[in-house]
Amino acid sequence: MPLLYPELPGCPDATLKTALAATAADFCARTHIWRETLDVFYALPDIAEYDLEGTAVIEDIEWVTCNGQQLTHTDIRLISPQDVGKTGFPSHFWAVNGQTMRLFPIPDKKYTLKVYVALKPSRLATGVEDWIYETWADALVSGAIWRVARIPGKDWSNPDLASAHRIIYEQGVTNARIRDMRSVPLRVDLSRAVRG
Repeated sequence: MPLLYPELPGCPDATLKTALAATAADFCARTHIWRETLDVFYALPDIAEYDLEGTAVIEDIEWVTCNGQQLTHTDIRLISPQDVGKTGFPSHFWAVNGQTMRLFPIPDKKYTLKVYVALKPSRLATGVEDWIYETWADALVSGAIWRVARIPGKDWSNPDLASAHRIIYEQGVTNARIRDMRSVPLRVDLSRAVRG
């Protein structure tokens, strides 16, 4: 909040807090920088869907393993209608909604599941993880300034300020994505290339 006051004098605290929460949620949703492995749980016979619980709102399911084997991320639209009800060892998963995952085939017995997810704070959150704030505070503040300064007809309205801070915020999103990928090996293994 102290970083916002000088740029948006007279803006109510409630408006600033709403803008900060919305910006933090958007930033984490777009960058996937906040991830965690959920507590191990079990797939049970004849149960296809599982509610997921993280320490915040689940933005995306990054990967799932079943008894140590990685499952393929898919979508129900890619499964033929006559196969949707099949049972067996799960080979695929997809998100039904933000907090529910479905397995395919439907488990035929008890299996151990590990799920790795990308998180974001809710829009009602009162803060973010310390490491997110310490690393990305400038981007989050600029995103909040952009959101608030673009509101028309207020004492703190300032389209030029909003435009400048939107650019800073978008650059912060880009930088977070680049930084997140810096330790990921991105080399192409030519020995595995398909020969034509």
